Amino acid sequence: MKKINMNKKTIYGLLLGSIFAMWALLICFYYEENKQIRNRATTAIMKTYQNRYYEAKRLPGTWLIYLEPSGDDFLMDFEEDLVNHYNKNKAAIPYQKVQLYKKNGRYLYYMVVKNKEERLIIYADVSVSKNVIHNSMSVMVVALLVSFGVLWGIFNMGIKKLNQKDKALKNFFANASHEMKTPLTAISGNVDGIRQGYVSKEQALTVIEKEVDRMSTLIKSILELSQLDSGVQVMRKEDNDVREILYDAISSIEPQAQNNNLNIEVHLPNVIFRSCDEGMLYSAFSNILSNDVRFAKSTIWVYTERMDNDKVKIIFENDGEVISEQDKRHVFDRFYKGERGQYGIGMALAQEYIKLHQTEIKVLTRNQRTVFEIEL
Repeated sequence: MKKINMNKKTIYGLLLGSIFAMWALLICFYYEENKQIRNRATTAIMKTYQNRYYEAKRLPGTWLIYLEPSGDDFLMDFEEDLVNHYNKNKAAIPYQKVQLYKKNGRYLYYMVVKNKEERLIIYADVSVSKNVIHNSMSVMVVALLVSFGVLWGIFNMGIKKLNQKDKALKNFFANASHEMKTPLTAISGNVDGIRQGYVSKEQALTVIEKEVDRMSTLIKSILELSQLDSGVQVMRKEDNDVREILYDAISSIEPQAQNNNLNIEVHLPNVIFRSCDEGMLYSAFSNILSNDVRFAKSTIWVYTERMDNDKVKIIFENDGEVISEQDKRHVFDRFYKGERGQYGIGMALAQEYIKLHQTEIKVLTRNQRTVFEIEL
């Protein structure tokens, strides 16, 4: 769990760091844009002060308000507000220094000028620029909050999957260790039996050979699964007659079936050409057949059914005790211990190989038989 906690801390650290960085960028953006607006307005006001007829396309426009009205002056409402603001606060407003006045969505940079002839206010209306900045900031803040909400959900899902994967990995190795101990215990017990003289060499060798085969199969399956999980094992697709792969898998399992007095009935009348990985399909078919041999009473059936979409169902049936609903849900889980024994990892490996062929193994009950189906 320590490794996952480190991953969790790293992910949350990256998320919080990203949030901090984005907020910092937004604040810097807001500050710099306002600074630029102020600088342009100040430049325009000072240029107008120096030359009242000055104009520049890149600078905001400027206007003059004379503080000694001639009687026929007409002021806009916001200009009257600016004059009233000055009259109320003129003791605190220095001459020839640019100030910001804002009210009711109006943003005015202004400067009060006084000389021997007149007193006036030079102002630049930057309301449009300011409101554009404020609206842009609002949109960006909302977009940022939504984005981080989505990211937070994605990261939490990632953390959940990491924890699930870590738990599954621990269970995998715990169960693998247990499965390895079982044949080793049997081998060790028979070796001691030979030494003590209460087990004959023939009996012991039979058990040891059986357990070595069991352990070899388990190790091989574990290695194959680890290669699949790590991405080391890749598909090598070629055109094959799937029937030939099935016949090979059936031939490999026949000795075990004969030892259990089982009959394998095969009906594969039509050629099934598919682009597939021969080794993966052979392993999947062999594991399904091994599972059938373990649970069948007398007969295993292997046959195909043509489908309307030009696909073929490959069907494996056995006449053993019907699989329970609980076992159906978990038969492809690694090291799942079913009601009738240990499924191991053979079926899990088979499902992984079949999924790489863009399909899956289905398990169902039909005519009081356990059935495994694959569409290819």
